[in-house]
Amino acid sequence: MHVQGVGAFSATLTTYSFAAPVDAVSVRITGETPQAVSAWDGSQWTEWQGLTVENEQDPALRESNLVMLPPGTTTVRFQAEIGHADIHPIHVSTAPTTFTVAALADGKPRILSRQEWGADDSFLVVEEDEKPTSPMSAQDNGDVAAVQGPTQPTVNREQECRDAQAHFPAEFKASTAVTENAKGEKLRWPLTFSTQVKLLVVHHTALSTTGDQRSGLERVRALYTYHANNRGWGDVGYHYLIDEQGQIYEGRTGGDSVVGGHTYCNNIGTVGVALMGNFDLEEPTQVQAKSLQWLLQVLGSKYHIDMTRSVVFHGKSLSPIVGHRQLVSTDCPGFAMWSALDQVRTNVRTGQVDTAVEFPHVAEPIKVPITGSGASKIITGEDGLAVLGDTVIQGRPGGEVIVPLFFRAGRKSYTQNTRIARITRGSNLQMWQEREGVFIPIRGDLRIPIPLVKKGESILLRVKVRLPMSPGTWPVKIGTLQYMFETSGRRVRTMQLINTRQTTQTLQENGTTATQQQRTTQVRAVVSTEQTGDSSPTVRIHLTNAFPANVGTVTVRAPGAIRVNGTQFQGGIFALRRNGEMCQLSSGGQTVDAPVVRLEPGEDVLTIEAEGTAPKRYRGFLECRVLDNALVLINELQLESYLMGLGEEPDTEPLEKQRAFAIAARTYATYYLDPDHRKFAGKPYDGSDSPATFQLYKGYDFELQNPKWVRMARETAGQVLSYNGQVIKPPYFSSDDGRTRTPAEAHWGDFPFAGIFSSKPDPWCKGMALRGHGVGMSGCGAKAQALEGRTGEEILNYYYPGTVINN
Repeated sequence: MHVQGVGAFSATLTTYSFAAPVDAVSVRITGETPQAVSAWDGSQWTEWQGLTVENEQDPALRESNLVMLPPGTTTVRFQAEIGHADIHPIHVSTAPTTFTVAALADGKPRILSRQEWGADDSFLVVEEDEKPTSPMSAQDNGDVAAVQGPTQPTVNREQECRDAQAHFPAEFKASTAVTENAKGEKLRWPLTFSTQVKLLVVHHTALSTTGDQRSGLERVRALYTYHANNRGWGDVGYHYLIDEQGQIYEGRTGGDSVVGGHTYCNNIGTVGVALMGNFDLEEPTQVQAKSLQWLLQVLGSKYHIDMTRSVVFHGKSLSPIVGHRQLVSTDCPGFAMWSALDQVRTNVRTGQVDTAVEFPHVAEPIKVPITGSGASKIITGEDGLAVLGDTVIQGRPGGEVIVPLFFRAGRKSYTQNTRIARITRGSNLQMWQEREGVFIPIRGDLRIPIPLVKKGESILLRVKVRLPMSPGTWPVKIGTLQYMFETSGRRVRTMQLINTRQTTQTLQENGTTATQQQRTTQVRAVVSTEQTGDSSPTVRIHLTNAFPANVGTVTVRAPGAIRVNGTQFQGGIFALRRNGEMCQLSSGGQTVDAPVVRLEPGEDVLTIEAEGTAPKRYRGFLECRVLDNALVLINELQLESYLMGLGEEPDTEPLEKQRAFAIAARTYATYYLDPDHRKFAGKPYDGSDSPATFQLYKGYDFELQNPKWVRMARETAGQVLSYNGQVIKPPYFSSDDGRTRTPAEAHWGDFPFAGIFSSKPDPWCKGMALRGHGVGMSGCGAKAQALEGRTGEEILNYYYPGTVINN
């Protein structure tokens, strides 16, 4: 479930009283303005809670999210003018379970059946004069017109669903619908069944449990009523729910393989498990996480899912255990659960389901004061931004936190990538903004992440912050909003592979002196997340095509402040030239002579200019050296950023061919990051920008000109090919004459995993000339297969049989 947030509220206050206490409420929202509800608990008004249209599963619905109320609530107020017919209260049964059991019995969780937790089966059947509906399965069975919505994001979502149905029709086939129960009563939501379950999807309910006086049982019953009646589905959408005590509840009726309604266009072939809580604002409990792991192991066994292998679903290669957000654009299962999902996968795969899970720090929700006039005050900036959560955020050094904000468009609409706020921060804080489910480094501005925000509309924004490695206090200003980040306690550190580097025996101090004797070292080290910039490893590329070999001076342009060998410089023009065995940098009357001159621009892009060649732009750092009596520039950046600038598959190529080559190219580079597999032994770089010796790397300019390639690089982020748990070296080439070659035919002795690369028929290339070595994947064959409708994963499986795509 994905609950959007509230921006600015209406000044109108409407109060309603009920004849009997109510336990929860949702409302029908007729306009586009976000609303909020507060309850009288007998002594004071509770904090405002947002009410926004929750239409992920059915865009035609205008029902809000569900809000739990304090026990005994008879009076509520709304920050909007709402008609009585649009208020949908929920009364939860207080009857105990029919089977008294702890969440954990004999050290193992137990699943409460619908009968045991008190599901009201009258919700399942059609009342007199009511027509049966199938609201949750329409998108999976092809009836996307039945869920047509008015907004552009919804239209895009429907088109993506149509495309998936056209390309993967077999994955949208379910059994014939069962329309009646055993008593002959018509079902509101007919039962259909998946022929094969491939994915287990993890959700959060987005209902906070922290401070909630209600039991998990009461919340399950409320959620069931909300899904079945307030939303009109006729049942709960999830297959299972897990409360904060670790108790597991059976959800959707129908038993094994029944199609649920938990993920738009992805319900057939999947099982949805929802944890109670809002994990953007709180963390799952350990007992909840352990129950999740146990249940996922049980479901994997039941549906014969191999947890050690990737699954191809709707053309994507995925782990058998996924977060909701991997299938559609949503925050679910929340920051804390999403960040820990890899741990859950590992524990389930290894059978260690009772192992604890470490969750990241989550910012606490804001405490909104209530004034004497009865109006709520929300911390809102002059630029339309509003705080969700606290403005003082604490965490461990090197840790990461998610900062959620609201943006409300005023008198005008905003298109994608429009700047909405300037971010002011110190250089020791790294920040990313979420866009389409991917966190993108912030270059100094907060921008609109979706195609369109109409005037008066509100959207939820998420910013990820990586905290400095040292204890302290760090101010950040986002537009007119002031945040303070505080770090204390034990450092968070991550194990990463540091590649072979050529280093000096004695390093220079402040860019003044250094010895020339160098040695090659191979180390595995612990690197702080502050140093790496993102979670992918660092790669160093020798730029052989950035400037002519015989050029005397190379110019680097920096748009903003830059550090040179640790010293801060203003942005501008930096001239690099060889001075004997030294690299010499000149800028604004200052000169640095050193064996290694390192330019670190932060998040800006650097431009290299030289006589006789066009300017070229690069992400990351630049390093100047003199090697073999020549000036050399090395581009150091994260592997995923490098891949986006890889120029081997431009946007003129089919999308699925690009997907296949993105995975293969990443795998090839990753193989050579291992110190045991050095491509350029004894050199201070991992690869070059020449396809003759490594890969065709073109940098930032290629990214801007080829957005489809960038999309494929991001969609496959982290995915590499492996065999028997080891990353392979996957060769690829342009074309052949109808068959691929073996490593032996290419005169490659002792090639790793040579059995994968047996000669294969390549009929798509028949009649062409052999261009390249002929081993592995051919460009002509991959292109033809993509045009025939095969997925990138299917193409890879053909050319690299027996390999597995690992995330």
